[in-house]
Amino acid sequence: MTVSVALLRDHSTKNCIWARLHVLERRSGFFDKASNKLRTLGPGTHHCISLGRVHYVALAGLARFFEEFYRTDKQQDQDSNARSESDRLYR
Repeated sequence: MTVSVALLRDHSTKNCIWARLHVLERRSGFFDKASNKLRTLGPGTHHCISLGRVHYVALAGLARFFEEFYRTDKQQDQDSNARSESDRLYR
């Protein structure tokens, strides 16, 4: 399986969304633009990505990982009657 090119360049979550990056196998790099730091994440790591934070995944080789997205409670209340197909990705 391949990784989306969008994850490998600067991107951010919306101001009402935060995420967790879960590394399952090997190592993945995670660059946070605000702190200007590159972290190396190993298997079993569950890194939190803050609301609206610009970041990217930096791969140096093969790795297996996935992201989970969460909507803040305030935004859930506002959107409770207007759900889009993309909302299926959020918990």
